[in-house]
Amino acid sequence: MHNRLASLSFFWVLAITLGVAAAEPLPPDLAEQQLLKTLAAAQAQNWVKAAELGQQLCTDFPHFRAARLLCDHIAQRRRLPLQAIMRVLEPEQDEYIETNLIAEVQQRFGANANRITVEKYPQALLLLDAAINHALLVDTGRSRLYLLRNDNGRPRIIADYYAGIGKQGPGKVFRGDHRTPLGVYTVVNKIPDAKLPELYGIGAMPIDYPNTWDKRMQRTGSGIWLHGVPRQTYSRPPFSSRGCVTLSNAIYSAILTRVTTGKTPIVIGESMVWLDEQDWQEQQHTIRSTIEQWRKDWASLDFQRYISHYSTEFDNGNEDFAAWKKRKQSTNQRKQFITLKLTHLNIFSYPSETDLIQVDFRQHYQSSNFNGVNKKRQYWRLEKDGRWRIVHEGER
Repeated sequence: MHNRLASLSFFWVLAITLGVAAAEPLPPDLAEQQLLKTLAAAQAQNWVKAAELGQQLCTDFPHFRAARLLCDHIAQRRRLPLQAIMRVLEPEQDEYIETNLIAEVQQRFGANANRITVEKYPQALLLLDAAINHALLVDTGRSRLYLLRNDNGRPRIIADYYAGIGKQGPGKVFRGDHRTPLGVYTVVNKIPDAKLPELYGIGAMPIDYPNTWDKRMQRTGSGIWLHGVPRQTYSRPPFSSRGCVTLSNAIYSAILTRVTTGKTPIVIGESMVWLDEQDWQEQQHTIRSTIEQWRKDWASLDFQRYISHYSTEFDNGNEDFAAWKKRKQSTNQRKQFITLKLTHLNIFSYPSETDLIQVDFRQHYQSSNFNGVNKKRQYWRLEKDGRWRIVHEGER
């Protein structure tokens, strides 16, 4: 085996052995690095160098189909059309058609040319609880998965990798539409290679689609996973799966030990927004202050102040706003005091909705006639009058 590949394999074995304590940064995608060097030589029309690099690339990664396509163009001394328009595929279409392989090269090139720096923070992750070590972000528009480390509540990029999605693109609505869902999810399981068909490569991580918001929006379907690829290919093109997120097997191995079942969030968005630290802190502060005021107003037993935090479009799946308000007012009238504490707070700016925030926390509630600790989820929406209000609240 090539020395570089042998070294990288050793790194992965070491990372798997050490788990989350493994040293950062994570291993790079060597296949992508070699592809980009080959592409640069071809774009510069340095055909001798491009041919040499291409031959080495295809020797090191013989199942890398996009690389083979690039080498075919180099052999004919043609530059790859990187401005080609990406097109989603019909469910029955072969994912490895030339336009889709060109799109893979295009997406890898674009992500490298416009790389997100570690000084940027994702708007989608405004606060992470200390119990969460890492988070995953999938930007479907860039065909990119970002692995982030929780640095005292701040999400820091430690690696980013190419990723494929559903044949019909992002925005899942119903079962069988071959689209990848957009939203905030959690990895709920890890399925090993031995229990999977070859389609899923060396492993799979199911996520909890449909989540609470998907159900409210009447989205259907199930079985959305983050998984590897068949061994006869290095990677799958940008639009290729039946709705899952796909990674090369090598990259899947690299991130596997950074994911904790039941804790690691995976946020999927069509065009992720990245902020400077000051803007990120300001947005976090606004939402945290809003949540804190809601907590204080509930504990005050002033029902009008408390109810002002809820939208008239509120619906918890069982009650609309009117029914919920009537029940809560009756309940509050029987209280002599309320003490409320929130812990394990996570704040997500919802990626597929305008001005929608998902808040998860542990609620420690004490009152004159009831005590309890519950895991809660709220969705807050910025309404026309400029106030954030709760449109859904329930246990999770």
